[in-house]
Amino acid sequence: MAVGTRATILIVDDEGIIALAEKTRLESRGYTVLMALGGEEAVELMRADRGIDLVLMDIDLGAGIDGTVAASRILEIRHVPVVFLSSHTEPEVVERTEGITSYGYVVKNSGIVVLDASIKMAFKLFEANRRLDERDALLRATIANISDSIAIIKPDWKIGYLSPNVEKVFGWTNVELEGKDALDFVHPEDRGTVTSIFGDLAAKAGRKSAGEFRAARKDGTFRYVEFSAANLLSDPSIRGILVDFRDTTERRRAGDALKRSEGLYRSLFDNMLNGFAYCRMFFDGGRPVDFVYLAVNDAFESLTGLRDVVGRRVSEVIPGILENDPDLFELYGRVASGAAPERKELYLESLDMWFLLSVYCPERGHFVAIFDVITERKRAEIALRESEERFRRAISDAPFPIMIHSEDGAILSLNKAWTDLSGYSLKDIPDVATWAAKAYGEDEEAMRPRIEALYSLEYRNLGGDVRIRCRDGSFRIWEFSAIGLGRRSGGQRIAMSMAADVTDRRRAEDRVRDLLSEKELILQEVHHRIKNNMATIAGLLTLQTESATDPLTVSSLSAASGRIRSMMLLYDRLYRSAMPGRIALSDYLSSLVDDIVSNLPEYPSVRVEKELGDFLLDVRQLQLLGIIVNELLTNIVKHAFVNRRRGSIRLEAMSENASARLVIADDGEPMPASVDFDHPKGFGLVLVSTLTQQLGGRIAIERGEGTRVVIEFALSAN
Repeated sequence: MAVGTRATILIVDDEGIIALAEKTRLESRGYTVLMALGGEEAVELMRADRGIDLVLMDIDLGAGIDGTVAASRILEIRHVPVVFLSSHTEPEVVERTEGITSYGYVVKNSGIVVLDASIKMAFKLFEANRRLDERDALLRATIANISDSIAIIKPDWKIGYLSPNVEKVFGWTNVELEGKDALDFVHPEDRGTVTSIFGDLAAKAGRKSAGEFRAARKDGTFRYVEFSAANLLSDPSIRGILVDFRDTTERRRAGDALKRSEGLYRSLFDNMLNGFAYCRMFFDGGRPVDFVYLAVNDAFESLTGLRDVVGRRVSEVIPGILENDPDLFELYGRVASGAAPERKELYLESLDMWFLLSVYCPERGHFVAIFDVITERKRAEIALRESEERFRRAISDAPFPIMIHSEDGAILSLNKAWTDLSGYSLKDIPDVATWAAKAYGEDEEAMRPRIEALYSLEYRNLGGDVRIRCRDGSFRIWEFSAIGLGRRSGGQRIAMSMAADVTDRRRAEDRVRDLLSEKELILQEVHHRIKNNMATIAGLLTLQTESATDPLTVSSLSAASGRIRSMMLLYDRLYRSAMPGRIALSDYLSSLVDDIVSNLPEYPSVRVEKELGDFLLDVRQLQLLGIIVNELLTNIVKHAFVNRRRGSIRLEAMSENASARLVIADDGEPMPASVDFDHPKGFGLVLVSTLTQQLGGRIAIERGEGTRVVIEFALSAN
């Protein structure tokens, strides 16, 4: 309480009269005075909180507790100024009060002036101490609660003081640290730096310094500490180095993490395959008109081909872009104005390139564009769409029926020709099962395995003819083919079935087969009649021969009969041949030779050897060869083996390239030197020479141990 205000004073004295006298004098000075005749009563009055501002305490209080004990108990209840008022001046009595917080010692009977002055001085001292205590409490609370810690390091490196909050961070209490060597708590690698800093600091009073080191925690770990220190060795209240320090471990870790993050993002920025551009947009009346490049990555340049764009406006980098590509400015302007991020595919006419853009706004008026060039992909997509459209139109407009269907039974596409020819639209047959039931009827079960097999095809498959029932109830014949088309997105296999309506063609083919069968019957009848007629002629000649007596006539008739038989044999082979107009030479000549020789009277004594190549000749050449062979063999049997019981004939025929060679040899009497096919005599030789010329060949005679006749001719081009 300030001096001059109405204060309440408690007088504690076992002498009632003395206490009353003091009370009267003090009240005359404006004080309110309470009295207690013993120590115990004084304690109770204080406990009752009577608003007592100061206690005048006698030391000797009679039988009860003395004044020093009473004062101590009062101060335990409330902190008030206590002034001892006693008649004792002995040193030992005065010393008893020194252990108690007191604000004066006044000897009784010193007079009111002295007592009043002592009381006022006690109030002033108490107020000063209160303020000092408040400041001290404030300072202690501040030191205890600030994030920084305070330390005082003495010149010998001993720790003189540590603020209480050190324990929160490092785990050490003040008791454990005060008086210890501060360097013991510095990381060994940092001690040299700290020693140097503090050595320079201690060299000059008032010098300040700052730094960082690692300080030891009680658990053995280390924390990074940032400090500032001041040389206060000359300050009598400090007499040391005042150190303000804070734990920067987390901040350092955050900084390191930030650096790593920045490094990571910088690496990502520099090495990302997508282009990156950070730009500021310019508006005119709210309309985006230009933007400036603030930052771009390497991929921006490699993808766009634009160089040195940072700090330049796009209108400068790509002249005319605002007019050519207004959609780009609308997109960037919208996002830079604060709209939500957008992702869009955009074609830039100015660069003739397609871009996939992702745009967002990092701050108003700015935008970031992350992009990839998709020109090749877009061109491929356009080409694919065009190809798909061509494929769709090709299927839709194809003049023959086409159905595309999947193995789950769905019909994916049905072209116009299918509907036109069958009468069924996609509405009528939404799936393959419905088509099979309507079109195949009683053949549906038989067709099901064939349909299921279509989805396994890798190559085009010809499925053959199938009879289908059209929507109008008529029946048509379709020739099916199919091919696999891969799989749908859901994994189902796809097949494309194609058909040709062969109803009219099959009907025409059936008619042709009927006509051919009819023709075959007619030809067989004609062949039969011709063969019979030729047999009749041969028979008449044979009868005439048997009835003739003139040798010349018999010979002529026999020769004519032989010629007729060679033609009959040729005709029979021609009739049986699988290739119309062409007959195997070996088949015809072998049978002809056997027939000729068997009809000669000398047949049992003649041995015939045949070596005939297997090649084809046309009927004209075979007819001529047949007559020639007949004439030569007849001549050999008649003339070469005269007066001989046995003989042999060898017949050879071969072809090489486009020519043929026929050799007829015997081991009988050689043909006379007068016989010459260039100047033949006799009908048989003339006939052989003439027919050889008709073949376009040449004939030669080789004489030795018998006779060899060699005929060579070109094969017919047909």
